[in-house]
Amino acid sequence: MVKQRVALRGHHLICLNFYQGEGYSSAFIKNLNRILKKLKKAEGLVIEGPDEVCSSCPHLKEAECCFQPNSNEVIEYLDKLALRLLNLKAGDAFIFKKIKSQLPRLIEEWERKACLDCNWRYVCLPLIGQLKKVKEVKS
Repeated sequence: MVKQRVALRGHHLICLNFYQGEGYSSAFIKNLNRILKKLKKAEGLVIEGPDEVCSSCPHLKEAECCFQPNSNEVIEYLDKLALRLLNLKAGDAFIFKKIKSQLPRLIEEWERKACLDCNWRYVCLPLIGQLKKVKEVKS
């Protein structure tokens, strides 16, 4: 029996590491919890466009994010940035634990280019600070 892969777009590879049980709706949170549980056992697959996280997002309309007027363009930029930082591309398999291990190396650039205008920044900031300290200790 083949385990089903978890399909994720670029920025979710990084952002899911900072998930703290918050989300747009109870259905969205339930889906995130399910995805993270699957990622502990199954490998993931990088995809372009809406993924398993997006599938329960109330802002997904006709395969595009409609949270704000330019959200879809911003998300596509974040996806490309994340994939560049992780040295991955659509179609690549990944192990979520290995993604997490790369965060100290890339977090400063990610924070500078991705987090400044993010609505979820308040959730991530404490964890980003911890990652920076880990990087400093290893340096």
